Amino acid sequence: MVVPEHVAQQAPTPFVLAVGRADDGAAAARKPVCIVKSGRSEAGARAAASHTASLAGAWPAFEAICRRWGVYLFETIYDLLQGAQLLQRGKRVESRGVAVTSGSGGAGALLADAL
Repeated sequence: MVVPEHVAQQAPTPFVLAVGRADDGAAAARKPVCIVKSGRSEAGARAAASHTASLAGAWPAFEAICRRWGVYLFETIYDLLQGAQLLQRGKRVESRGVAVTSGSGGAGALLADAL
């Protein structure tokens, strides 16, 4: 059993953090899967392949699969941990859209541009 499968089966675990592989166990337990993946750039893919001898590339395909399955995909470990904290505090939103709230119209517009 790999770590994400084991963690997904633990009742008090509110979400699953994965670096690399997510699985059906978390989906069956209706727990969000949060992933940060190395090897997104050409240089990063070369570095990951030399370290693990695995295929780390194909970023667009990986991203599309994550979107299809509702996986939360993060760019950095810091973002992953911040996202996990937010998921732990709130209810899961069953939407593929994004809501932007701001005390400043300009900041909201800038955030919308970034999305």
